[in-house]
Amino acid sequence: MESKKKGSGFFWPSYADLMTSLFFIMLVLFVITVVALKEKQKDLEEEKEFLEEEKKKVEVDAIKFKEIEKMDEQVNKLRNSDVFEYLEGCNKYIVKAFKGKSIFLPLSSIIKDEYIDKTIEVGREIKIMLNELNKSEDTTTVSGKAKKMGFYLVIEGNMANTWNFSIPKYDPAGFSISYKRALAVDELWRAHGIDLRDVGAEYIIAGSGYTGECRDEEIEDNNKRFSIQIIPKINPSIIK
Repeated sequence: MESKKKGSGFFWPSYADLMTSLFFIMLVLFVITVVALKEKQKDLEEEKEFLEEEKKKVEVDAIKFKEIEKMDEQVNKLRNSDVFEYLEGCNKYIVKAFKGKSIFLPLSSIIKDEYIDKTIEVGREIKIMLNELNKSEDTTTVSGKAKKMGFYLVIEGNMANTWNFSIPKYDPAGFSISYKRALAVDELWRAHGIDLRDVGAEYIIAGSGYTGECRDEEIEDNNKRFSIQIIPKINPSIIK
């Protein structure tokens, strides 16, 4: 009887120790699991925030693309115009009627009388195109607000070195006169009610002198001109 009591007395403390150990192990595993789940939840929340930000960026890029695509459709109409000639290599337009002709007085920014009407017609053609482009203001930003598209309208005056190329390529007077020629075109347009700033365009008046891209290397007289570039100015609303 005494040996039986000793055995049972030994069993219960051992059993209690075992259960305590198992409880402690389960508690540790539970704490580890909770910590791991919290870390996982934190990672998932961070990943969700990242994906939401990326989604916003994609939506903004989609708006930019849509607006550029819309602009290209309108600007490309100038390529089929009877007024303009498109220079593929530098994305510029020149006036067909002025090609090979000096519309300005020699070494001057004064437009010859016989070319004034045609220059005004060119300004009106551009204004019609920009008006068409800005007529639809239903382009919607991610924030849900309608936004009007703007433009950089570059008017670049050019010079032809028709004195057997005796004038230095980077002659300061050439840059000055060509700039004043572009300015004279803008002033003529505004004098006849053609202010393209009113239709979403921001002017950049420039003069490339005897330099510049897409110069006619074969017929120097063809560089007696002014050229036009229309560049989209797109600023989608900042997503807050």
